[in-house]
Amino acid sequence: MRNPMRNGLLVLALLILSACSSLVPNDPPKVNLVSVMPIAGDGLAPSFAINLRVVNPNKQALSLAGAVYSLSLNGHEVVNGATTDLPEVPGYGEASFTLPAQANLIATFRLLGSLVQLKSPELDYQVDVKLDVGSLWPAIKLSEKGNFKLEDLGEQLSSSVQAL
Repeated sequence: MRNPMRNGLLVLALLILSACSSLVPNDPPKVNLVSVMPIAGDGLAPSFAINLRVVNPNKQALSLAGAVYSLSLNGHEVVNGATTDLPEVPGYGEASFTLPAQANLIATFRLLGSLVQLKSPELDYQVDVKLDVGSLWPAIKLSEKGNFKLEDLGEQLSSSVQAL
């Protein structure tokens, strides 16, 4: 003979699982790196704007809880940061936002030392971002590489030095 208590608990567990599965969005959000731009900063260390776009392929709005990010230039991590100041991404929509990034002064000096030996007119970068999209999905990780011209970074550095 079957145990009615066990059957009742099994039915209850199935109901809870089916209710939870209806709350979870179907598709994970997508994160795209739009650009990395050197910008004028307040101090000697260069500043950058890391522009991202998040696409939400689900009908539920997505509240981004936070982001942790880093920027490496020619293999030297010069920026790392975190923020909770992120937009809500509407259902079946997208949101673009900028992560402000100011370089660490010591890391900047190390980078400048390596630039003296650089033969190329371009500087390689790598952006690593981890977006916390709340409890329904695991964090979304983005890692992209690219480069920009040294003259763009040089103009930004010279405007920062003049501001001092």
